[in-house]
Amino acid sequence: MPDQFKVSFSEIVGTPKIDAWTQVFVVDPGNFKSAEKNKLIDKGRLFYLISLKGNTEEEIMPKGKELATKLEAEYYQDDKKPFLALKSAVEKTAAQSLEKGLEIEIAACVLQDNVLYLASLNQAHLFLYRQSKLYDVIPSDTNLTLSSGLVINDDLILLCSTSFLSLVNKESILANLDHHSPLDITSAMAPLVLGSPLNANCSFLIINFKKQRIEENEIPEEEVGPEETQKPKDKSLPLINFAPLFSYFKSLSLFPRRTGFSHPISSKRGKTAMSVALILTILLLTSVVWGIHKKEEEKARAKFNQSYDEAKNKFDEGSAIINLNNTQARNFLINARDLLQKEITGIKNKKSEEYQRSEKLLQEISNGLTAIGGVYKIDSPEIFYDLNLLKDKAGGVYLSLYKKTLLILDLNNSSVYKLALASKAPEIIAGGDNIKDVKFITLGPTAYLFSPSQGILEVSDDKKVTNVVKADKDWGEIAGMVTFSSNLYLLDKTKGDIIKYVPIANGFSDARSYLARDIKPDFSKATGLVVDGFVWVISSDGSLVKFGQGKPVNFAVSGLDTQLSHPIRLFSSDETKNIYLLDRGNKRVVVLNKEGVYQAQYQWEGIKDVTDLVALEDEKKMFLLSGNKIYVINLK
Repeated sequence: MPDQFKVSFSEIVGTPKIDAWTQVFVVDPGNFKSAEKNKLIDKGRLFYLISLKGNTEEEIMPKGKELATKLEAEYYQDDKKPFLALKSAVEKTAAQSLEKGLEIEIAACVLQDNVLYLASLNQAHLFLYRQSKLYDVIPSDTNLTLSSGLVINDDLILLCSTSFLSLVNKESILANLDHHSPLDITSAMAPLVLGSPLNANCSFLIINFKKQRIEENEIPEEEVGPEETQKPKDKSLPLINFAPLFSYFKSLSLFPRRTGFSHPISSKRGKTAMSVALILTILLLTSVVWGIHKKEEEKARAKFNQSYDEAKNKFDEGSAIINLNNTQARNFLINARDLLQKEITGIKNKKSEEYQRSEKLLQEISNGLTAIGGVYKIDSPEIFYDLNLLKDKAGGVYLSLYKKTLLILDLNNSSVYKLALASKAPEIIAGGDNIKDVKFITLGPTAYLFSPSQGILEVSDDKKVTNVVKADKDWGEIAGMVTFSSNLYLLDKTKGDIIKYVPIANGFSDARSYLARDIKPDFSKATGLVVDGFVWVISSDGSLVKFGQGKPVNFAVSGLDTQLSHPIRLFSSDETKNIYLLDRGNKRVVVLNKEGVYQAQYQWEGIKDVTDLVALEDEKKMFLLSGNKIYVINLK
């Protein structure tokens, strides 16, 4: 039997006005009449608050109670699972409030077994207090936002209206959560609310979950007779009565009495007895082993079914909010897929019912991720330009984009090319022995080349090559170069530094560190950088770091279905909304917005050979460099 929770709660509710009202509700299916009880219990225990505002001369309270009744009825009369039923109930209640000309907030949660389903509408807020930390389970949002998760012992869930948080801030809430009960907590905060004349829309509900476990060998008295309650069954092994076997062995007299010395069993009866005993022993051991094996199978099957059901719930939850909140929907589906893939690896029989069910659900999850959008499989991208038209055996390695012009470094021929994207008109701007050890290129109003032995070279419009920054003995291993706003930036992976050169009258300033003095990042695995106002560094281990004003910016990648695998390049500019990652290990280009949220991915087998990329978002095109070919992919 799953863990159950003893629930205690307490609330704070402001004083209503004619045009403002709020209330907290707790619906326990166990209190309903028996005719309805079984169905309602299946839908769990419902906790929610409603807050209403409206320009009306009629008192708003009756309308609020009507909406509360509708929410409960919609939830409990819906045949769908709790997550979907809660979503539907909140949506329909919100729609009816709009018909009445009211502004509504709803925060709601449902406890079913040890799973909590949550919903928030129009800025209502839900927090989780766990192990002395307060988490935003659902941050305030003007849309309907949904979530779910497992409850553990001593969790606190807090439902708050917007007005409540305007009077009692998050820090004040946190300071009062060390009390022992919900009643103590609300007693400490109530004066802050009830003493304010602006409390008409203030409501707060705090719920505490205490685990109460029913032991595996404990059988409720109402299910068994009196003797059973006094003698709990041991379920650790199949019940086998050994006494008859031992009695039988004894009656066979297998071991004759000693008469001063031992002698072999020679009688026919003794041999028969030994055979029978051996057979019975084998049968006994087989029975025990089979019983243990059977129990292990049942345990494994129960574990699989639990994981499968959890994955199915996550899939249903994600599918329900596709196009409503695609980021959250994607996270649900990814969680479902990861959970199921972990279980399916342990299934040895590929023809088993469990394996077939898992494969089917995994395919549905894959279809769901595709339905969300952002997964584009490319069979054969268009060739935009063949570098062999410029030089035989061309081998492009790096690209750089400025406005509508590409700069290409061809290491095979020690050459640098320019290519106008509009006309596809090419030209060779540098080549020969003087650039034979050039490693990186970057294009702004002027083209720059980096050579470890010579330094930074500038190529003018008339193709004159000038050394503008001398090679520096203090450089470590340089892993990239870019230009932005006329400045030059070098990524030094050995020193863990970003070196900046600023233009001055006769060239460039001395080297200076872009990073703040106390910032010492690990760039040992760095593979590239771009600058778009912020500085971005990508590493082969999949880490992506964002810097602003010389310091790391709080940034995290979210929504990826598969973690990055050996990304080697990235692209961004001050003209793009997104950042593009060349994830060569997964044969794809990943697109994130500049807050790190997944937007799309383009999958192509040939990406394993691509060495660089750029994108023109205004023309919805992405260019990939692979050897002597530049490919173009249309952005969706």
